[in-house]
Amino acid sequence: LSIMKLLLKHGADVNVRGDDGDTALHKLCRTGQLDSVRIQLKYGADHDIHEAGDGSTALNSISRKTGVEVIRLLLQRGASVNSFDDEGVTPLLKSIRLEKVSLAQLLIRSGADINSRCGQDGLIIHTACYESSVDMVHMLIEQGASTRHLSDGSLGTVFQAACQRTDSMKSDVLAYLLESDLVDVAAESDRWGSNLNAACLMADKDTIRTLIERGAKTNV
Repeated sequence: LSIMKLLLKHGADVNVRGDDGDTALHKLCRTGQLDSVRIQLKYGADHDIHEAGDGSTALNSISRKTGVEVIRLLLQRGASVNSFDDEGVTPLLKSIRLEKVSLAQLLIRSGADINSRCGQDGLIIHTACYESSVDMVHMLIEQGASTRHLSDGSLGTVFQAACQRTDSMKSDVLAYLLESDLVDVAAESDRWGSNLNAACLMADKDTIRTLIERGAKTNV
């Protein structure tokens, strides 16, 4: 820290990029170094400058090492909560993919668009149902994530997105969606047809039975 302070105090460019296109702030956010991030911001680091490589801002540079306090500091200094990189990934979507519930909650409280689109993958909730924990899915829905939107790509409905999981949490996510009456059992997508079609292809008998009990038509 003392070397960083010395260089910045004597005029080092706080926003200079390395060969990989990152500024120091990008790297420090990625590695979760709160004190160093604070120093960078004190000397005028641009928290919304886009990385030359993939277009990430400081908030988009979060990783598994990034703590809540780093994100809180960036937000307090005015970092754009809905910034996105070259692939359309927002800080909220990245925190969901990293399974960082506390970070996601902070971003939502700070104005992150919970129903922002993720390209052809649909909304953030589609991605969560496809790859995140029940806790993350529950938190997003409690905070107002829409479960009625269709993905333009292969994920289909939020229920169909969960059907496509291949991990041990698949049944839990499907059960939560059905038990909470959060999905339209009759919803359809161009890729998979009805939710019942998708369940017959990719889910277990209990899920199929629950769909039928909830009124899913069996003759479509």
